[in-house]
Amino acid sequence: MRHLAADAGSGPVTFDPPEQAPVPAELHPEPLVSHPERQVVHDVAAGEWRLQLARPAGATVHPDGLAEEEHVLEAYRIRTDDPLGARARTDRTLRLERTDIGWDVTLQLRSEASCDAGHLTVHDHLRALEGGDVIFERHWRRRLPRS
Repeated sequence: MRHLAADAGSGPVTFDPPEQAPVPAELHPEPLVSHPERQVVHDVAAGEWRLQLARPAGATVHPDGLAEEEHVLEAYRIRTDDPLGARARTDRTLRLERTDIGWDVTLQLRSEASCDAGHLTVHDHLRALEGGDVIFERHWRRRLPRS
C-alpha cells in the first residue's frame, strides 16, 4: 500500500497514447456449395410443416496457416394433427486444418430433440476425426420429465 504523501510535490503521472496491434489479414474463401439460408415446406397432403435453416458456411484462413470451416444445418418438423410429434435436429461440422504440418481435425455433432406427453428426449452424437480417422465417438441420450 502506498501512502498518499509519497507523491507530494511531484508532477502528475502521464502515459503515452494507447497502442493496438494491427488486425491480422484473414482470407475468407467463397464456399463451393451454397444452400438457401431458410427453407419452409408445407406438405398439405401429409399435414406437415418443415423448416430448414442453413447458416452460411464460413471458411477462414488465418495468417499462421490455420484454416477453419464450419457448417450448421438446423431442421424442424411438426404435423398439424400431432403437436407432440414435433422434432428438432441440428447438424454441426467444424474442421480445423494446418496443411503445412499435416494436421487435419474435424468435429461432427448431431443433436436431436423430441417429446411425448410426459417426457422430452434429447439424443446427442459427437464424433472427432483426425486425418479422416475416427479418434473419439460418444452418444448421449436423456429422457427428461416435462414440467
